[in-house]
Amino acid sequence: MTERSSTFSGASDASLTQGEAYLRSGEFAQAAAAFRDAFERDRKSAVAMSGFATAMHGLGNFPEAVRAGDAALKLDDKNHRAFEAITASAAALGEWQVVQSYAQGWAKRSAAVPSFARQALAHLAKASTELGDLDRARAAYEKLIEIAPDDAPSLADFGRLCVVTQDYSRAHEALAKAIALEPENAIANFALSRLHHFEGETQAAKHCCALTMKADPAFAPAFTQWVMLHRGKVDEAFTARLEAMAIAEKTGHAAASLRFALGEVFHASKDYSRAAHWFAQANEK
Repeated sequence: MTERSSTFSGASDASLTQGEAYLRSGEFAQAAAAFRDAFERDRKSAVAMSGFATAMHGLGNFPEAVRAGDAALKLDDKNHRAFEAITASAAALGEWQVVQSYAQGWAKRSAAVPSFARQALAHLAKASTELGDLDRARAAYEKLIEIAPDDAPSLADFGRLCVVTQDYSRAHEALAKAIALEPENAIANFALSRLHHFEGETQAAKHCCALTMKADPAFAPAFTQWVMLHRGKVDEAFTARLEAMAIAEKTGHAAASLRFALGEVFHASKDYSRAAHWFAQANEK
């Protein structure tokens, strides 16, 4: 190595070190500048580009994080930080096809590194679920639980998937373990509420739904479940809370579900005018 290139490399290393320090302290703009400088000095540095991708994710610039992460992978297709930045940023954008594609590649390349394999499989399972690719989601969750058998969030998500796919035996097993590990896990309690409801155990379903709302007072699906379990006959305080949530939730499936639940509540109380209003709101695109 010539004296000039050695000096150049040293400057790049210094920028990398600086970038890492900024990342650790949460100073993402400064980290981005340092990693950009490192890459300008060494255009073959996947470390610099993946660090820049991580900084962009921290700044909430998710499209740029995906672009930078992809550029890093072109330099080093086993760069875990690049995969992490891409999958997390694409998930934040709701680009589940992108998440699934990169998570599959990451899972293959991280099989020997459990910490990274867990992240990759979690992203793969989530993206596949969102895409309705439930067989792939199930396979990913099963591998994930094999690696981390005591991971309550993964067990809860897997149990919820088993409820959807009507594998009630596996659902009971996964959800019971998730709740034993983490009694206030909202996803696990909600999934168990739905499971009890499907099995005709209404009181048990109500109990688990109440636990869900206590664990996460902003978890909209539990509120719509509560209305369904009570056939729309809820008290005024609950109705006011539900209405506030329906107004705050502007778009998406949760908003439509909350508004439909309000329609059911007002219909049950024979306030047909307000029921019609909320049913119409639920059907708005």
